[in-house]
This record gives sequence, structure tokens and C-alpha cells, in this order.
Amino acid sequence: MNTPLMEMTKLKDWAQERLREGREPPWSLYCMIQLIEAVEVLSSGAEAGFFELSNGTE
Repeated sequence: MNTPLMEMTKLKDWAQERLREGREPPWSLYCMIQLIEAVEVLSSGAEAGFFELSNGTE
């Protein structure tokens, strides 16, 4: 089972790959960058222990 942190990392990797390919429409570039930055902030908070990710049992 994947944790939310693992899923966020997959999402970040997907967005970075789309940007590297350079075939996205211009309007989506800013959204992709925002997505990458948001995942970085959330994952750094999770790694630092600022919040706990629920395992779905609560």
C-alpha cells in the first residue's frame, strides 16, 4: 500500500516529466510548477514531522 507521501512523490515526478517533455500547452506550465512546489512543501513538512499522515484507521 502506498502512503500519501509516496503518492505525492509520484505526482511530482509526473509533473516534472511533463515539463521536461515540453509538449504541454503554455497555460499549464504555471499550474505544473505550482503543483511541484506544493508537493515539495508538503513532503518536507511530513519528513520533518510537522504533521502525521493518517493511515486511514482514525
